[in-house]
Formats: sequence, structure tokens, C-alpha cells
Amino acid sequence: MFIILLLVAGALVFTIWLTNWVLSKAEGPQAMRDVAAAIREGAEGFLATQYSAILMYALTSCVLLFLLYLTRPPPSDGISTFGMAACTAATFITGALMSAAAGYVGMWISVRANVRTAAAALRSYQEAIDVALRGGAVCGLLVVGLCVLGLTSLLVLTRWLFPTVPATAAPNMIVGFGFGASLVALFAQLGGGIYTKAADVGADMVGKVEAG
Repeated sequence: MFIILLLVAGALVFTIWLTNWVLSKAEGPQAMRDVAAAIREGAEGFLATQYSAILMYALTSCVLLFLLYLTRPPPSDGISTFGMAACTAATFITGALMSAAAGYVGMWISVRANVRTAAAALRSYQEAIDVALRGGAVCGLLVVGLCVLGLTSLLVLTRWLFPTVPATAAPNMIVGFGFGASLVALFAQLGGGIYTKAADVGADMVGKVEAG
């Protein structure tokens, strides 16, 4: 577990380095910066609206999950029904928060990497590819890093809180992590697709209007 946590720490540190590298690039002329500012404003408004909706669904699902596990018979692995329900609800919230954090940071770096990629393309296509790939790698590494960090930390924590429970039963105690992460990711994917399509249509209309 210690080795795994070290690898996760390395991935997160590398993510920070990639973020700083992308942000160190120039944003280009004022016209590019004006468009980028509008994109950032729209993205922040979208995230605020989406996450407020996701929060209500996540909290409702957490309560329902807790109540459903309370109706189950006591597991045969030495943990009470209430303990199993509490573990599932707590890991559900943990997974949802980490998934939301990964999505937020991914959008945050994306709306800052796009203008830097466009500005880099004015100088060198290779530099533009580097900025685009490293900007995308931030979200990719963060998703994997937070997933492994969450699973490993919860596994260690549950083993510490319930030392009498067999190790083979530990995955059942943290199954809520996957539920929470998947729920947020599902809503983010659906909402993100709608938002992207709206942005595409809006950009197309603006282009046609400006071209007469």
C-alpha cells in the first residue's frame, strides 16, 4: 500500500508540473484572450449549474443507498448491518467528490490550454501539439491518480476501523466508491455532451452572422 501511495503521489506531482508548464505558455494576442475569457466564463457558469444539480442527486442517492443497506441482513464477515450501510454511504460520497474534483480540474485546465494551443500554433505546430497533449494529460493523470488514491486510502482506513473483518471482504465495504464516482461521471458526461453541442451550434451561428 505504501508503494502504491508513493506512485499516486508521484502522479499528482507530475500533474502539477504539467499544469504549471501549460500555464507558463503565452495566451496570444488580445483577440484570442477576449475569446478565451468568454469561453472560461461560459464554462464556469456551466460547471456551477451542473454541479449544483449533481449535488442534489448525489445526496439523494447516498441516503437511499444507506437505507437500502440497512434493510439487508447482517453480513457473515463480522460487520454489522449499520456498519456496512455507513461504509457504503461514506465511500459513495468519497467517490463522488473525487470524480467531481477530477472533472472540475479537467475543465479548468482545458479552457486555459485551448487558447495557449491556438497561440502556440502561430509559432510552431509541434509546440501546439505539446501544449494540447500535456493539457489533456492533466485530466487523464488526475482521474487515475485520484481513483487509485481513493481506493487505496479507503481500503487502509476500513482495515484499520474493522480489523476483525477478513481481508477478502474489504472490497465489499468500499464498493460505494465506484457507485459515487460513476454517478458523477455519468451526469458530467451527459451534461458535457449537451454543453459541447450548444457551444458548437453557438459558434457556428456567430460565424455565419459575422460572415453575413
